[in-house]
Amino acid sequence: MTATPTTYSTGTITATNGSATISGSGTAFVSATIEAGDLVMLAGLIVPIAAVTGETGLTLARPWPGASLSGADYHVLRVDAETRALTRLEALLGSIEAGSLKALSDLTGAADRIPYFTGAATMDLAPVTSFARSLLDDTDAAAARATLGMGALGFNGGNVGIGTANPPYKLVISNSGASGIEYGPGYSGTSNLIQHYNRSGGAYCDAVNDAAQHRFNIAGAEKLRLNTSGDLLVGTTSAGGAGGTTVHAGGYVTTNRSATTAALHHAFNNPNGQVGSIITTGSSTSFNTSSDYRLKRDVVPMAGSTDRVLALNPVNFAWRADGSRVDGFLAHEVQAVIPEAVTGAKDAMQTEDYEVAPAEFDADGNQIAPAVIGTREVPVYQSIDHSKLIPVLTAALQEALRRIEVLEQNLT
Repeated sequence: MTATPTTYSTGTITATNGSATISGSGTAFVSATIEAGDLVMLAGLIVPIAAVTGETGLTLARPWPGASLSGADYHVLRVDAETRALTRLEALLGSIEAGSLKALSDLTGAADRIPYFTGAATMDLAPVTSFARSLLDDTDAAAARATLGMGALGFNGGNVGIGTANPPYKLVISNSGASGIEYGPGYSGTSNLIQHYNRSGGAYCDAVNDAAQHRFNIAGAEKLRLNTSGDLLVGTTSAGGAGGTTVHAGGYVTTNRSATTAALHHAFNNPNGQVGSIITTGSSTSFNTSSDYRLKRDVVPMAGSTDRVLALNPVNFAWRADGSRVDGFLAHEVQAVIPEAVTGAKDAMQTEDYEVAPAEFDADGNQIAPAVIGTREVPVYQSIDHSKLIPVLTAALQEALRRIEVLEQNLT
């Protein structure tokens, strides 16, 4: 078996004074089995190798003490295992002398102080308070949270709980388990959950939200839904569905009763009680106003109805908005005859604010000038409740019928 050469000198090397890095050219240090502990012989100087960093790289155990050389001839002397071990130990001791342990040994210990690094190989002492010591002697996370005053926090597989040790959702705020709030993003597929509960009373109110809709439940039953069309559904799960109310994003409201008998859709109340309603049957709709005899007093016959009807001025007119022509009344003329049929006052005006000029912003979105707000006078239009004309028309018709009856009797 061929003996391993004791030296290696293929190629050239470059060494820089004060640097432990050796760069080779045409070398193969790894392939030649050069190891830490072997000796570099160059320009009459011998320095141990601390590490082989590649086929063309070495790190010396100490900075190169000689003059800087480039492309220089050299020899690496392979040594036995014991010599290599001693060389490595020397390098280790050197790093200790110049590194972290040296920095630690230079400190002077004191009560309630702990060493810390201020740089790569520099250290100093920091005070250790009684609170810090009480935290350092905690044996587990629960004890540490108790020391920090966070004993009410609980953690369970990435879930965080306040007031509970085993939160079932990502965030749970619990009042000893009896009531609280639970937040569970992605609790069921792509749906998120926000739940308010009172387990002692069996009451739950939660919102289940996903890309398609927001659902609001009470005690596990859906009560309200907002769908992707912007429709608000109350008491139903589909827009216009039976037994519920839908406020459509298009600006109208649908109420749907499952009964075909008389069913209340809308009730109008004030402090005196119910004063009106909208009721449907199987085929019709009634628009009602309160008229029970128990709500009335001092009931007397109507008088002068014919004169009042004759005082009315039915006209045909065109609406300014679209030019359409219809028959009807002018509100202020009706008000002079049957005031209860008209709301508002003739030629009434009110003051409103309006934007004269919008706010100004710079390129970064910062406001540089506020909006200019002015005031103006706008009309408050009158309106007529035509149903209030019916009693007067009925009384006038009765008066006319009685006169006709008298005339007929006189003719016979």
